[in-house]
Amino acid sequence: MVVVAWFSAGSLQGLRGFATAVAAGEMTWWSCPAIIVPVLLPFAVHHILAMVAGLFFSRTALSREPIAVTLDPAEITVSVTGFSSRIAWDRIERVIETSRHLFLVLAARQAVVLPRRAVATGRPRAAWHDASFPPPPEDARGAGCSYRGRRLPCARTGRDPDGAEDRRDGLGAPEALSMIQPARYAPMSRTRRIRSSMSDAEALSRIAAAIDAGFDKEVEFLQELVRFPSLRGREAPLQDWFARQMAERGYAVDRFSIADVPEHPKMAPMVDADPAASIQVVAAHRPKNPTGRSLILQGHIDVVPEGPHEMWTYPPYSATIRDGWMYGRGAHDMKSGVACMVFAMDAIRAAGFEPAADVYIETVTEEESTGNGALAALLRGYRAEAALVPEPTGHTITRTQTGTIWFRLRVRGVPVHVAVAQDGTNAIMSAYALINALYAHTKVLNAEAKASPWYADIKDPIKFNPGIIRGGDWASSTPAWCEVDCRIGLIPGMTPEEAMARIESCVKTAAQGDAFMANNPPEIIWTGFQTDPYVLEPGSEAEKVLAAAHASVHGGEMPERRTTAVNDARYYGLYFGFPGLCYGPKGEVAHGFDERTSIEDLRSCTKTIATFITEWCGLRPRA
Repeated sequence: MVVVAWFSAGSLQGLRGFATAVAAGEMTWWSCPAIIVPVLLPFAVHHILAMVAGLFFSRTALSREPIAVTLDPAEITVSVTGFSSRIAWDRIERVIETSRHLFLVLAARQAVVLPRRAVATGRPRAAWHDASFPPPPEDARGAGCSYRGRRLPCARTGRDPDGAEDRRDGLGAPEALSMIQPARYAPMSRTRRIRSSMSDAEALSRIAAAIDAGFDKEVEFLQELVRFPSLRGREAPLQDWFARQMAERGYAVDRFSIADVPEHPKMAPMVDADPAASIQVVAAHRPKNPTGRSLILQGHIDVVPEGPHEMWTYPPYSATIRDGWMYGRGAHDMKSGVACMVFAMDAIRAAGFEPAADVYIETVTEEESTGNGALAALLRGYRAEAALVPEPTGHTITRTQTGTIWFRLRVRGVPVHVAVAQDGTNAIMSAYALINALYAHTKVLNAEAKASPWYADIKDPIKFNPGIIRGGDWASSTPAWCEVDCRIGLIPGMTPEEAMARIESCVKTAAQGDAFMANNPPEIIWTGFQTDPYVLEPGSEAEKVLAAAHASVHGGEMPERRTTAVNDARYYGLYFGFPGLCYGPKGEVAHGFDERTSIEDLRSCTKTIATFITEWCGLRPRA
């Protein structure tokens, strides 16, 4: 009967239309054998027998009386032994759908999983998550994504919607990039899995054993990452090495620059940096006929300057290991997280499995200055149903992050010989006056933050920092110029535009109190971050799965943190409609001397991420 249901699903519409025609008197039941045999017969074999069986079990015996079947446009009735059963056509459709799922269950008895899969609705959501992506014309929507004669990749996964062989670069034609839309799928209400004789516990045990067996290689991999001085604008050598590593593992690798993607309103200005030299790498795992939930694993490989080397106990790019810690710039922030996500996938494969859904392993740049690298990967077309950013959070989930604004103060002065300094002006001291005004402005912001539901109990969540200063040309001349690069935060409830307007107002007011600056106003140049604050709202399915993975490795509930810095997770949740989780290993001294990461926490975080991938994406035997 299950097999018959598979065929009768396609003929249901014809049968219903036939019943409508009979009711209208346009034809008789026996006037068209071509309809009776291929349409009524398979339908009757399955659905009529199903209703008869229901009557049989309800009455304990089946009479030899003939069965009476009545069909009309609204319902079908089966009568036997004086009793009857009625079922509406829409209910029959639901029965057929259930039968088809049962058929899949019986046909896939040897499969490991069939977890929840997003189902194409054929309709765009009521509102696109990002207004900068115009919806495609009506004839380009739906499951068969074609436009102007070209096949477009699936909006969420980059997969050809008709099931053809995947494109290794994850993209359609370049001109189709603007047609790639955010979330075009409605997730099913619950996860459906088919397990083989191997239990979840057995599979996870094998994966954990694979992590332990390959852990020395993971540590060596992290050391290689740390030995690259991947400062801003100098990340390409590391990215090239990483791309080769992923290609050797069999992934489809896409290497591109920020200059290769379309503009976006949330792209921050890249002053003193070349977008064409800022390289991103995406390694794609794309199983045939994916059945799980797709995932992005994303980490940044850019690092901040190391400062004077003589202030370090060990050379900053030596990746020295002492007493269970690895020392080096970027070891903690966040190359340790990159190693975790790579070797979590390695362990799943080594255990004989593969994720049953698309997984994109991304290494990006610009996290420390603009965030444009993570955004570029999204604009390149890589989307999923969740993203995990393994920043070094010490095995906690980041609940909130502040926004950040980068700006440069540019002040002029009147140079004179120091012997007559009173006749000139000192641009450095003028800039110092502006810095003090901005510190006072920050105190006001922190007083306002006490009303925030997220940051009320955190002392001074708004951080202001004058981080770089340049000025003057000669020690015996009053400085004719000064530039100060600054950073200031903002909390949820304030937009970057509002924060920037208040910075401008603060600087203008302070300048009016100085005789020279009142007539020679300082400039404000926006040099990087213009980021929104982000709150990961509790209760998402992805967070629940991650919390369960954490508990399975560490025991107990997954802690949460509220940070006064930024990370790339914001892009996924704020602009592209799927949760961005920030959770990763443990380390110390980010951006400081003797930055280090814990070796054993590297191992446990890798196990947590592997468990999360297993439960979120599902597993299947590796081909």
